[in-house]
Amino acid sequence: MSKFFCSFIFLLLSASTQFAGAWSLEEAAKPYSGTEVSVIFLDRPGYNAIIKLLPDFEKRTGIKIKYQIVPYENTREKEELDFSSNGELTVALVDLVWIGEFAEAGWIVPFEEIKKKYPEIIDPNFDINDFIPLILNAFGTWQGKVYGPPFDNYSGLLYYNKDMLKEAGFDKPPETWDELIKKGKAFDIHPAGMIALDIARIEAGLVLIEVDYTSSKKALIESQKYSPAEIGLGKLVDLKKDNFVGREALAREKKKDGAERRLVGLEINWNEVEALYDKMGMAPQVPSVASRVAVPVYRGGKQVGKATSTTWSPTLKKMIALACVNRDQSSVGAAVNIEMTVEAVRQTVSAKVVALPFYNPARKTSVPVI
Repeated sequence: MSKFFCSFIFLLLSASTQFAGAWSLEEAAKPYSGTEVSVIFLDRPGYNAIIKLLPDFEKRTGIKIKYQIVPYENTREKEELDFSSNGELTVALVDLVWIGEFAEAGWIVPFEEIKKKYPEIIDPNFDINDFIPLILNAFGTWQGKVYGPPFDNYSGLLYYNKDMLKEAGFDKPPETWDELIKKGKAFDIHPAGMIALDIARIEAGLVLIEVDYTSSKKALIESQKYSPAEIGLGKLVDLKKDNFVGREALAREKKKDGAERRLVGLEINWNEVEALYDKMGMAPQVPSVASRVAVPVYRGGKQVGKATSTTWSPTLKKMIALACVNRDQSSVGAAVNIEMTVEAVRQTVSAKVVALPFYNPARKTSVPVI
């Protein structure tokens, strides 16, 4: 079953406050009164604004909006599972990097088809071409067809140093990807997607919010609260500053020999991983993407922490993980065990604590010869 683009919910909600004249929200919604629309929202200002409009929208239209707030990193997988199984979602939230996949699979409907099939829900004065062409093409268009108006989008600004750009062989910023790749060869530039970048950030020992630690906004219990030192960012704290939020707590932490937990790297014993699969009569499975599922870390049969990001490193030819462990088990070389599930059977394999980053090539800080 095809889904609407997420932005059409925004269009109807906007109509309740923006559009006037012969067309009205109440009249347009009459045929759909009593129906329910299921959609995924992100925890972002744009979606929070929609949520505030929902009571008035539901009262005036009789349409019930059933929404669930899902972390961005889980949205694509959740939608794919729902759409492929003909699930309950009626509206698609689509990022620009998913639109091709969703359109080719027939999960989303072109805007023109919506206009023809449901002309009464769209204000006659609405013009899709009012959107900035560059934004509309990037965020709502695939193969020349517009699937939905952009919503809750953001843009980046490019700043550059003219002298450094000139030294690097550019007389101006590159205007195309081909030009960037061609002149970037001296810097060993390579295109990389999000999956590759996720593996690279683990190799570099970089933590990811809501994966390797819980933000203060979402922390509900004591174990979900992290200090900068516990996630490897202690060097960014300057206790010499007179006053800032959290200074007293961080000063107390430092007096008590530092943080109770530490961010560490783990090198997982691959021979033991192979043995687990061999026991099941299977060849070892090398994951192609990084896992963001937290798993327990043990020492002496007692849990001492958790591994939060785990991946096979194609560069190091090792299975590695970022973990948060008790301070007593955080020294380099410490032996621990990490939980690993094979064919729904929970097992453990040994691992050792290593210094971060896992991979720190000299070329990262070297100056290329041009």
